[in-house]
Amino acid sequence: MHSKKIFATLATIAIGVLMMATPAFAASFLDITKAEIENGKKNVSVEIKTSAKIPKDGSGDLFGYGAFGDSGKVLAVTTHGGVLDSEAQHGVASDPVFHTHIVELKTSIPCASGLAVASASFETVGKLELSGKSVEVSHVPISAVGKLTGTIVSFTLSAEGGDICVNPHQLTTAKVNEEHQDNDHDNSENDK
Repeated sequence: MHSKKIFATLATIAIGVLMMATPAFAASFLDITKAEIENGKKNVSVEIKTSAKIPKDGSGDLFGYGAFGDSGKVLAVTTHGGVLDSEAQHGVASDPVFHTHIVELKTSIPCASGLAVASASFETVGKLELSGKSVEVSHVPISAVGKLTGTIVSFTLSAEGGDICVNPHQLTTAKVNEEHQDNDHDNSENDK
């Protein structure tokens, strides 16, 4: 557990350093304007707002957003038509549907960022909502990712040397609400 926290810290530092050396990317849907996290007793959620509409048709290429958990894992929301790695794609590799993963990262020399996907869940986690300039994932069990730390990243993905490389675009800190809202409700009308 301690080594996972150290790796997560080092990955966060590496992303920060890369952000200083990475040229600007034209796709402003990767520019995060606001992020907020809810850490409930059983579940966590994250909401990310961007400066431009998030493309849902695959035209934005391979990209996503991530929220780091204190377990060393990352709650990721991705789209990447051409790679079948999620039950949300319903067996169609070319489907660019957005979906969630719990991801573990590793260091990788072939990747310019030095970061690659070590493992990613095939099963989706949480409830994903994507609309306009906003992406939200709620009802993610703490047991899957841990409590979210507040570190949020937007990224692109690429393949290098057999690895799926994570290329950070923007690293930011979210507002974190610790058990402010239980986050374990079902979003019924009674909860609004």
